[in-house]
Amino acid sequence: MTGLRVVIVDDEPIARQALRRMLLDFSDIRICGEAGSVDEAERLINDTRADLVFLDIELYGESGFDLVPRLDSKTAVVFVTAFNQYAIRAFEVNALDYLLKPVAKDRLAQSIRRRRKQQKLQPRLTLAQDLSLEDVIFVQNGKRRCWLALKKLCLIKASGDFTVLHATDGISGMVWRSLRQWEKLLPQDQFMRIHRGMIVNVNYINAFESVSGQRLKLYLTGLAEPCIASRRITPQLRKLLL
Repeated sequence: MTGLRVVIVDDEPIARQALRRMLLDFSDIRICGEAGSVDEAERLINDTRADLVFLDIELYGESGFDLVPRLDSKTAVVFVTAFNQYAIRAFEVNALDYLLKPVAKDRLAQSIRRRRKQQKLQPRLTLAQDLSLEDVIFVQNGKRRCWLALKKLCLIKASGDFTVLHATDGISGMVWRSLRQWEKLLPQDQFMRIHRGMIVNVNYINAFESVSGQRLKLYLTGLAEPCIASRRITPQLRKLLL
């Protein structure tokens, strides 16, 4: 297996040294360098074409979040910080993982395994571009983070500022994206917004029935509860399903 090219970004030399020492125990990790600022990190990561960046969030008046949009979408980011209040925002920018200092060896190993799996699957994890059915999405499920394959996605449901994703294999989780954003990203020939709070994968509609108010009740593969389409979208759904 080709070694992972890794860059460490932290404004504290002692913290960089501690992480470097831990990473040396992994035989397939190749540490390409260290940086203490956003600009320095951007140059180093681009020059080395790093596969994985361990990134501190608070960097002497800068934020590690400022670096993320300046990186290639193929570069995975693991945030390493002493503060847990940034976890939701890290999740929002699709970080591969979020490690709290002092970093535990088993959690570091888990992050590396995730990156190896990610490379094997070759997914595009950024949500800044259109998605294909070969992509996977990183979702939050309680305290766990997991991969959800887009080709198995059957339902997206609005939940405040988040959306909840459900897959036919039972995997579910939250993403900080609106339904409007999902509409722009998902393949339009397969996903349909059936009312203001829900998008379904029409390929997983395995049964339906009429209900009061000239609406349709949809039964989706992998879901126990049916979904109700709005009156406005029901005629379009009938033409598609009949």
